Amino acid sequence: MNPEYSVVACNWNNAPLLERFIDNLLLSLSSLTEVYINLNEATEESIGILESRGVRYVVNLENLGTAAVDLLTPLISSPWVFTINDDQIPYFGWQEDLKKIAVNNWPCCASVTNIEPEFTNNPMVIADSLGHVLDLDTAIAFGNRCISGIYQGKNIRGYQHPTIYRTEVWKSVGGYSCGLPFDYFGLAGYCLDDYFNYKVHQYLGPATQFIVSGKSFCYHQVSNTTKRLPPNIKNFDAQSKFVELTGMTTQDFRNFIGWSQVV
Repeated sequence: MNPEYSVVACNWNNAPLLERFIDNLLLSLSSLTEVYINLNEATEESIGILESRGVRYVVNLENLGTAAVDLLTPLISSPWVFTINDDQIPYFGWQEDLKKIAVNNWPCCASVTNIEPEFTNNPMVIADSLGHVLDLDTAIAFGNRCISGIYQGKNIRGYQHPTIYRTEVWKSVGGYSCGLPFDYFGLAGYCLDDYFNYKVHQYLGPATQFIVSGKSFCYHQVSNTTKRLPPNIKNFDAQSKFVELTGMTTQDFRNFIGWSQVV
């Protein structure tokens, strides 16, 4: 029987982070979920972690960046697909919540509220320094904070991982990248979230909503992987490339869709 949900993510040569991420992720998932991981610069240790947990994967001998998640697309057979980062800890119930939001507000893509150890001027983020995602105590503290209801808030407009999309939409817009093997926004993925959601908006039409749930949460380490990248990649002018492809800035697009407004 085909799964109801698929979860796709990338990991770049970081077995300790991968192991903690997979274990936290599996604890949060519905039984009707298939997980697919792209291993950039795959190692035997990383492959062993996934195989021991029954997680399907593809391997790259080089780092193809976050856009390499599209290599997982042929494996997806479910009607819904979730994107997530490997430095995130989702709290259980998030899948069903996001699906409900997406269905009830269609055309819509739904995301969770991110909890981060520091405020980064993102209006969809709640700052709460609970430690590093590699620490087991962090996951425990995060779960306890979710149970307490301290993060509960209103739904707002925006998008950030984890996010749910209809698989038909994912495949129709050509996936997350700008077309492998070329990730026009650099391996860091800067502006790639904006460009993917721009493609989704173009495909589904002007009524498309991007809603951030006020009752599903994820602890995010904040660019844990991109901090490892060399300056020539981190300094890539992704904003100019976005303007070249869309005719507007990322802020123009966000303003156009009502980013950060209360639903």
